[in-house]
Parts: sequence; C-alpha cells; structure tokens
Amino acid sequence: MRKINIQDSAKNDKLGYVGVRASDLVMSFLFCKPEKEFDSELLRNMVHCRVFLLDDKENKEKIKVWISSEHAFPLKAEFYRYGEEKRFRELEAGALTKKNDLYYVRRIRLEGPGWITRIDFD
Repeated sequence: MRKINIQDSAKNDKLGYVGVRASDLVMSFLFCKPEKEFDSELLRNMVHCRVFLLDDKENKEKIKVWISSEHAFPLKAEFYRYGEEKRFRELEAGALTKKNDLYYVRRIRLEGPGWITRIDFD
C-alpha cells in the first residue's frame, strides 16, 4: 500500500492522481440539490439506509447516496455523469466512530475504472 502525506499532496496534486477530490473528504456533495428519494435499502445486508439522487450542476453529475437511517450519516455515494447510466466513481465510508454525540468516519474507500483508493484516518 502506498501512503501519501496529504499536506505534501496539496503542493503536487497527488490527491487527484489517486482519484480523490477535496470535496470527497468533506462530503460536500451532500449540499447538492435533492432530486428524488428511492425506496429504503439495506446496505451490506445490515444497515438500513434512505437513498437519494442528488444533482450537482457544477460538476454536471448525478449522485446516488445512501444515508444511514440510524446515524444520519452518508455511507455510500455513486457518481454518474449527466446522460450516462454507468457510474464512474464510488465513495464508501466505513469504520464510524462516535465522539461527543457526533459520528466521524475513520475510513473512506474510493473506486473508479482501473483504480481504488483507501484513506484511513487516525
């Protein structure tokens, strides 16, 4: 596994090289306009989630996002370019930790055609 120092990567754009957008780290896609709510689903056969389709006009993308009903936290997002039915990126959050009544993610996995990136937070 290759480790990248995030502070150094900002200077050399290594985050983009491994498929990570700065917006992935703060999950800013959650501020996109909701377009549709799908039927609820079980994610990983154990986590009840509400599922939404979001419209990101700035990046010309649709984002399908799974939000844990219990924790009110996004666990998975699939990114689709306008007019395309095949996703081109996927983000999955895991290893949640609760501190001071807030949930924090300890791991983010991103995947696209031909690449997978995993970020572990201390």
